Amino acid sequence: MAGNYLLKAIDANGCVRQKEVLLNDIPPAIIDLGADLFIQEGDSICLVAASSNNFSGVYEWQPSELIKEQIQNKAKFIIKESTNITVKLIDSNGCMVTDDIYINVKEKLKVYFPNSFSPDNNGINDKFTAFADAAKWKVKELSIYDRWGEQVYTQKDFSPSDLIYGWNGKYHDMPVNSGVYVYYAVVKSISGEEYDLKGDVNVIR
Repeated sequence: MAGNYLLKAIDANGCVRQKEVLLNDIPPAIIDLGADLFIQEGDSICLVAASSNNFSGVYEWQPSELIKEQIQNKAKFIIKESTNITVKLIDSNGCMVTDDIYINVKEKLKVYFPNSFSPDNNGINDKFTAFADAAKWKVKELSIYDRWGEQVYTQKDFSPSDLIYGWNGKYHDMPVNSGVYVYYAVVKSISGEEYDLKGDVNVIR
């Protein structure tokens, strides 16, 4: 423990020498990876572990299977889904410090909207909707407007690639004219990111 200690030495003749010794607290060693991060799906990330008090030793990174490159306190990772990364620093005496960081992976936008469709009830390309992996994406809103800005279709909270909820090219149960219409959509990934999308779709009859 830290504090004042008395060091006493007695020789064979009984002579005594003594001295007070002060032992100071050693600041605890710290290793730091910084705050949690957000990255895009499939991106690489380089992490640097900063240590304090000249604490040095061997660095161990986990999960090791995600490491692409490592040089002591620096490691590069390829991350496809949100995960926790841990680093340990072990010195020559077996003393260890550790820290971890959570990497939040944002889904890349993988939602497709056709630029045209032909609502002629021939069973091919009859409806307009979003196409994506329904297990990873949700359509919060899809609205269609004509060239005068009038809304001709809207649907909320449905799964992509489900033609039941697609626009059939009608307004008030009447077929709209051929031409270019504007769509506005809000899609949400399973990890919580939202994207506002807009574009044109050509109705072909």
